[in-house]
Amino acid sequence: MFETEIRLKHARVAEYLDAHGLDAVLLSRRCNFSWYTCGARNFVGHAADAGNSWLLVDRDGAVALTNNIESPRLGREELAPRGIDVTDWEWHDAAAQRDAMSALTSGRAVAADAGVAGLELERLGTDFDRLRYALLPSEIERYRGVCTDVISAVESAGRQVRAGMTEHEVAGLLSAQIRRRGLLEWVVLVAADRRLRRGKPLGDQRSDHAREDISAACRRHTAVARRIDVSCFHLVDWLEANILHGGAAKRPHQTGPAPRGGGGSQPVAIPRSTWQ
Repeated sequence: MFETEIRLKHARVAEYLDAHGLDAVLLSRRCNFSWYTCGARNFVGHAADAGNSWLLVDRDGAVALTNNIESPRLGREELAPRGIDVTDWEWHDAAAQRDAMSALTSGRAVAADAGVAGLELERLGTDFDRLRYALLPSEIERYRGVCTDVISAVESAGRQVRAGMTEHEVAGLLSAQIRRRGLLEWVVLVAADRRLRRGKPLGDQRSDHAREDISAACRRHTAVARRIDVSCFHLVDWLEANILHGGAAKRPHQTGPAPRGGGGSQPVAIPRSTWQ
């Protein structure tokens, strides 16, 4: 499944090695690890740029290095289908980690994309990032799938929004829809009513009878889809508050056709591009 894609990516790395006089590169940044392995995850915490597993790529191929806690999952679930072996050490033994890495890097010209404790390695240049820029057909297809799922997640969350929900509650709805589709949220933004005019998303303000904006940036494998915005107009609530009961609030200006909603307080999710 991944053989052709990894072979093409390895060819790019081999050309880079030749151009820079290197024998190998040591990759632990999530973007680089995931790119070469076609989406494998080398991280546990989401906040760090570098994961807790490494990938040593030379002209002959690639091998992963990690501790014995991560190696079963990484080997069985992530790398076995990609034909990449795993070398590990006891998770608590810093000397064993250093020895395992030294055995594969000592006496060789190796550049690392992030610092490695106990090893003095050349730092990989930022021009290595260029290897990821030209997407292969399989990557484009995955990217399209991520975009489709992000749009679906945001729209599904928008249909569940009810007047009176806090922005944090709406963010929870969105996060649930994102995770349900196997995505990892990088950014979740929610702004309701008066906060929209202040331009500061995601607090604890409650939505009344006007509008809620939600947006997200999500990742799956190496593809990231960013900032898909949806406005949720609580039309039935607005009509009740402003026509039946003579309220003075103004209906959100909309340039496209009038949205159609269900009964009760069912909101209508409209992509931002349809209104101004």
